[in-house]
Amino acid sequence: ARGYTATQLLIVIAIIGIGAAIGMPSFKSLIEWQRATTTMHLLTTHLAMARSLAVTQRIPVSICLSTDGTRCRTDCNWSQGWMLFKDPQRDEQPQSAASVIRVEQASATGGIDITSTPGRSIVRFLPNGRNSGTNITISLCSKAQRLADVVINNSGRARTVRYTSIIAAQADERANKSRDVSRLFENLGARSW
Repeated sequence: ARGYTATQLLIVIAIIGIGAAIGMPSFKSLIEWQRATTTMHLLTTHLAMARSLAVTQRIPVSICLSTDGTRCRTDCNWSQGWMLFKDPQRDEQPQSAASVIRVEQASATGGIDITSTPGRSIVRFLPNGRNSGTNITISLCSKAQRLADVVINNSGRARTVRYTSIIAAQADERANKSRDVSRLFENLGARSW
């Protein structure tokens, strides 16, 4: 009779179990990376939609952090969700439920921490497509490790930065701070007091 013995089957099952135990941490980090990438793409899609609507409808359109989809929050934690709305009066709040275009709830972030530049809880695109205010960086982190940034400059262009290591994230953060300080001094020098 052909077949396998119980001992042979147990050995094969043990080998499969050991291989799965070794590969599981890598699989968890892969899932975490995919969640961050998905969240980053979702956020950049909503930013592009806001900018496009501002230009085509010739009114300011804003995207802000929100937990309930009706009111904007003023902190910098985007992890609980955000909403996109028409903001013709620039009041930083939707005027009515009809002005809310899209709402993204926290479940889509998948455990990723999303924070923005301090003091910037809203991104407003003007009818010419420009970002109202200063540059804003929205960072995606997991377990205190920076995974990616979405940077929106004053011209309204959003770009993404992905990090493969903590060292790369720290180096880029230092470069961004240095660039921001340089711009501050340039702006101060350009003003007449």
